[in-house]
This record gives sequence, C-alpha cells and structure tokens, in this order.
Amino acid sequence: MPTPAPSSPGYQQATLAAARTNLAIRLGDSNNVYWSSSELNTYIVEGLRLWQALTYWYRETGLLNTSASEMGPYYDLSGSGVLTPGPYSLGSNLLQYNVTDQQLLTEMCLMLIETPMSGDTWEGTSQFNATQVYSALQNRIWRFMGDTGVYLQYMNQSAGVGVPITNSRLYTYVTDVRRANWIDYTGTRQILYREDSWTMRSFQRTAFQPSPYPSYYSFDPTLQPSITWYPPSQNVGSFEILYVPQGPSIGGASPITLTGCPDDYCWAIKYGALAELLGQDAEVRDPDRAAYCEQRYQMGVELAKLSIAVQGAYYQGSPLFLISTFEADHHLRGWVNQTPGAPNYGIVEGRCTIAFDTDVTPVSGITLDVVRNFPVPSTDGAYLQVPTDVLDAILDYAQHTASFKMGGYEFGATIRMYSNFVTKAGQYNEKIRQYSFYKDALRQAGVTSLGEIPRLEIPELSPASMAGMGQ
Repeated sequence: MPTPAPSSPGYQQATLAAARTNLAIRLGDSNNVYWSSSELNTYIVEGLRLWQALTYWYRETGLLNTSASEMGPYYDLSGSGVLTPGPYSLGSNLLQYNVTDQQLLTEMCLMLIETPMSGDTWEGTSQFNATQVYSALQNRIWRFMGDTGVYLQYMNQSAGVGVPITNSRLYTYVTDVRRANWIDYTGTRQILYREDSWTMRSFQRTAFQPSPYPSYYSFDPTLQPSITWYPPSQNVGSFEILYVPQGPSIGGASPITLTGCPDDYCWAIKYGALAELLGQDAEVRDPDRAAYCEQRYQMGVELAKLSIAVQGAYYQGSPLFLISTFEADHHLRGWVNQTPGAPNYGIVEGRCTIAFDTDVTPVSGITLDVVRNFPVPSTDGAYLQVPTDVLDAILDYAQHTASFKMGGYEFGATIRMYSNFVTKAGQYNEKIRQYSFYKDALRQAGVTSLGEIPRLEIPELSPASMAGMGQ
C-alpha cells in the first residue's frame, strides 16, 4: 500500500525549542546561566543562514507582480510586494531585507559579554562605548556594500543643461555604475557600453566629436562620482543607470533595516565589526579573535559576490531563456525599448535584479525560481527546515559561535566544529551537483556580466574550499 503524502510542507523533525535545549546541554549550561535562550536562538539562526549561503539549500517559486516595477525596465525582487510566494511557502518573505542594525548590535554585545544596548544608549563596561560600536558596524556595512556590489539600485537623472553634454555628475552615494542607457528627448533608449578614457583617446578618436547621442560611457568614482559620455551629446537628454549604492546609515534609537544586505549574509557584517573592535590597540585587543573575525568577514564577502537568487523564469508555465544584461545588450539590442507582449527572455543583472525582452507590465503569469531567504523559525514550536543529518552540523556551528565569548583555548577548541559544518555543506553541494547535471548553468546568467564587465576580481572559490577558514 502506498505511503500517504505529507499533510504539510517542510521538515518536521526538530523544533527551535528542541534544538536550543540540545545546544544548551552541549554547552553544559542547561539552566541558561551563561547563555540565555534568546542568545542561543540567534546562534542557531545564524547557522541556518550560513547553511543557506553555502548551499543555496532553500529554493522557492514566486509569482512576479509585473506592475510593481519602479526601476524602468528592471524589477528589484527584494522590493516589497514584487514577488509573491506560492501556496506551499513556509514564509511570505522571499527576498526582502529584514535584519536591522539593532539586531546585529545586540548579537555583537552578547558575543563580547556586554549588556545589549537599549536604543543608542551604551549600558556595558568601559571597554567599549556606543560611538565605537556604532562606528565599527557602520564602517562594515559600507565596506560590505562596496566589497560585494551585491545590491543594485536604479536612477533616472537628467544629463545636464547646455550642449554638447560631455560629463554628468552623480550623487556621492553612487559607488559604482554597472549599466547605463541614454534616453533622448523622445524617450527612446540607447544602450551604452562601458569604456575608459585611454581607450577612447587611443582607439576611438572620433568619440570626442559631438554626436546626436553617446554610444559609450566611463565612470569616474574620484572626487565626486561622474560619468563621461563618448561622443558628447549634441542634444539634451537623460540617462538611467544601475548602480551600487553606499548603503544605509545607522544610528539612533529606532532600528534601521539593512537594505541591500541580504539576510543570509548579514553575519559577515557582524564579524567585520567585531574584527574592528577587537583589533583596537587598547585593553580590548585580542589579535587572535580579531583575525578570526576578519576571515569570517572575507568569507561572507566572497560568498555574497557569487550569490545569485534567480535560478529559473517561466511565462504561463513555459520556461524563459535566462541571459545576462551583457548578452542582451549585444544580441538583443532592441530590448531596452520594450514593446508589450509575451517575453522570451529573462535578463538578469546581479543578485536579484531582472528585466525582460518585452514590456511585461500588462501581462501576468510570470513565475521565478529563486534562492530565497532561509525561513528561520520565529517561535519555539517552529521547525528547523533542514534534514536530520544536517541538524547536528547546525548545532556544531551554533556551539562554536556561542563559545566565541569564552575566547582563548576554549574557543579555539571549537574550530573543529566549524570545519565540520562547512565540510558538511561541501558534501551537500556535491550531492546536489550529482542530481543536477547543469547546476552551474543555473547561475551563469547572473555572473556573466561580472566576468565581461569586471568590477572586482572574483576568485574561484567553492564552499568546500572554505572549510579551513578560521583555522
């Protein structure tokens, strides 16, 4: 007789309360004297999020709200209401940002054996103060945004007055430009290709003679960010860009959502901030743990650089070809001046930005397969969405992280547990690779532009190769 189908989706082997009890026993603190229940919860959640960052474990299909775009032809899938989860989803938040500065500040204080801050008031020891802690976290938020380029925003701006137009200044929060279109006075878009001034002077000397519209651009981040147009435009116009923003500014009593920092990678920012605090030349100096935290930050940066959310796209059940904006610009040159209709291509840029080869605003039925935010448990009765053989690895990681505040030999002795966790993630990646013959092709569209339009060098790192980090 066939086994009946599960009555509800998801794993139902271990609740958050059961995992926390197990963790407290591992730590020899079953009465929660040294580690509170809420603190242990944060370490379990961090383990789940790192597992997701390493394995792309939890994927889901969402329905695209085609009328939700406020980015020209692009859709920011992390925006509110842009992607609706399916009927069997374990959480409504697929790609939105949820982690706040106050959450990371609280975790930092606990790991430093300090009283968590109440708003912007420091209540801990004299080793630190509110200014130091806020500054360390702010610095790493901005660094993370610049180091990874994981978040893209859209801007449509006037190119300026007076012709010919050779240069347009940008706001100082623009740290990098990943793509640009010129828009003439009729509203027609022209694709622009990135070049540099030396190339223009050496090989495109006619590019300095005014033309009806430019064909190339170069971005200069020095002094004040600006774009130079080649050739200069004889006509007034505007331009639209996808750019890497500076990142949110924190400070004050109210929690600030870390927009642009994906939930499953925010742990990297925390470790970067801890590295700054423990690396100070003062009584708090702890070079070993500071070096460990810096390695954890760099690990998070490399994982975030390689993270691609969109794995598949469909229109009314039929698959679409996924290509990069670089490929679209060179092989579908008319795509930017979109006409309404059924799409054939999904055009991916970065982690969670997508466009289509047609104007899909009036159509419906576009669904996307995405690597979503891990559905972390929010109540004691909620189940951890991992199989039983992974649960032990999650608890290994949580025990290792909880031991951070002990420092010294006690913390060093748990590095083995951290390595076990990352090795387990590597094994699962290998298992998934055997089931999915073309696994690498799923993310190719998202990373092609990074290779063709380089931003920072991206080393060939796999999660398994990171198993030794922290040693």
